[in-house]
Parts: sequence; structure tokens; C-alpha cells
Amino acid sequence: MQKKLFLFAISLIFWLSAVLPFAEAQSGRRIQIYSAAELAANDGLYRSYIQAVFREDLIGQLPLSERAALMNTHLVIPRGVLQTPPIAVWAIVDERTVYFPIQTAAFLDDLAALAGWLTWQGCSFEPGALYAGMIVNKTPPANQLRYPNPRSAFGLGDNVWNDQNVKNTSNQILKTSIYFILAHELGHIKHNHSGYDTITPERAQQQEIEADRFAIETMRHIGVPPVGMFYFFTVLSRMEGRVPTTHPLSGSRLIQIASALEQNPGDFVPPNESRRRWAPVIRNYAHQFRTLIPVVDNSVLREQLDRQARFAPWSELRRSCP
Repeated sequence: MQKKLFLFAISLIFWLSAVLPFAEAQSGRRIQIYSAAELAANDGLYRSYIQAVFREDLIGQLPLSERAALMNTHLVIPRGVLQTPPIAVWAIVDERTVYFPIQTAAFLDDLAALAGWLTWQGCSFEPGALYAGMIVNKTPPANQLRYPNPRSAFGLGDNVWNDQNVKNTSNQILKTSIYFILAHELGHIKHNHSGYDTITPERAQQQEIEADRFAIETMRHIGVPPVGMFYFFTVLSRMEGRVPTTHPLSGSRLIQIASALEQNPGDFVPPNESRRRWAPVIRNYAHQFRTLIPVVDNSVLREQLDRQARFAPWSELRRSCP
């Protein structure tokens, strides 16, 4: 079977499939953030980490019936620079294979570090959301061929992880983001979803909701708090922008996630952790999800945010959190 990445993949990549052509139309270049050398230097680290989460932390912890149904799925981790958006993870259902590129892992890792740093600086994640809009609405900074990664755009080097608070928070954000993304893709395989080029937009949305539901229920069963999901969806909401996609991120998807967190916050508490301490934290994440709904569903607001990102100078990011 011939693999057609943007036509056949059943995945998160369709949330962003129209972003790359839009960025090329605006800037004359694709959204490249990392060099091949940078990705190669961290290939082994990300590869082993994603493999461990996929096999041991995720599939290995599923209920027996679901574990048996998904045991023969495969994980492929493409290396090097790909012509895909910064966040692009997909599944090919009839091959029972999930694809998670190294460049996506690198982007999520840097994004998690930025989110952790902003948190411990007492700043909101809005500057991070602005950055996400800028990389799809602007050309790279002057005299640069590639876009800055989420850390370097804010002037943060590798030493950002020397702060133990930032390190712990960023690790939680990264791992739970990868949990959700992989579980979402496994949900497509479990439900045997059809390719989006063969179904209606309404059915495509239904498939996304089903995959989200599987991911949420999996995180509930394992006891994984949704620490990274808010940042992940925030970035997707800004990167998607005004560009129509096969099945855009919708408020109904966010409502489903928020409702699940509100109704059973204690179910997402990690094993051996205090439910009393975690329950209000998880409810707060549910509230944050609801704040994203206007960004997703209000076309006027989305256009305003796109315009803000288009005209914001890159230097503004470094001044956004004192």
C-alpha cells in the first residue's frame, strides 16, 4: 500500500495539515525549527523515551482486553528533518502503526521547558501561545533560515533545566503530552477509523472525539494527570489559526475533555499521590480547557490572534515575562 502522509494518515497531523502550505505562502519557506544535526544529537534519547512510554507506561498498563487488542501495534519514530508541521503524529490504521517523529519530540520537549519556566516565573502561558501563532504567521527572525525553538525564542538555553522546579514541571508536561498523543492515536487504531479523505467532516469530527475519549479514559485508568494537555491544545489552537483543515480542533472536543476532568478529578491522580492535593489542580486544568473554547470556535477572535502574531516582533517574546 502506498503511504500518502497528508491524504491517508489518521491522526493529529490533520489538525495542522493546512498550516504548512499557509506558512509557505506567507514566508516562501516551510516551518523548519531544528537542523538535522540537532535532531541526530538527541535521536537516541527521544527514541528510547517514546518507546518506553508507548510499550511500558501506556500499552503495558491498559486493561487486559484492550492490551490484547493493541499488543500488535507498531511504533515508528522517523528521524531527521521532515516536511511536516512541528507537531505531527499520525497512525495508519490498516498497518496498525503509529508514527512519532523525532522533530515532534524535540518541539514538545522545548515547549514543556518553556511552559515550566513561565509557570515558575509567575507568568501565564499566553506568550507561549503567541509564539505558536508567530511560527505559522511570520517569517523567521532577520538573517535566520530556521524558526527559533520555543526555548531560544525566549532567550532560554539548556541551563533552564538546572532549576529543579522547572525541570520537574517540564518533565510532567512532556510525559503527559506524549501519553495523550500516543493514546489518541491508539484510539484511532482501536476503533478502526477510516481515512479522512473518504468520509464527511462530521464523521471526521466524530472520529476525533472517539480517539480523544479513548485517550482520556486510558489516562484515567493509569492515573495520569492532564498536566501537559492544556499547553498542547493551546499551541494547536494558535497554529491552526484561520486555515481550514480536514477536521479542525473544535470546542466540542475541548468540552468533552473538560467535562471528564471536572466529573472525576480524583481518577487522574497518580498512584501513591494525594487526591486531596491533586483534585483542585485537575479541576483548574478543566477550567483552562474551557478558556480555549472561544479561541477555537470564535472566528473573529481567531483572526485577531492571527493578526497579533503576524505583526508582533520576535523581540517581544523575550520581554513578555520579566
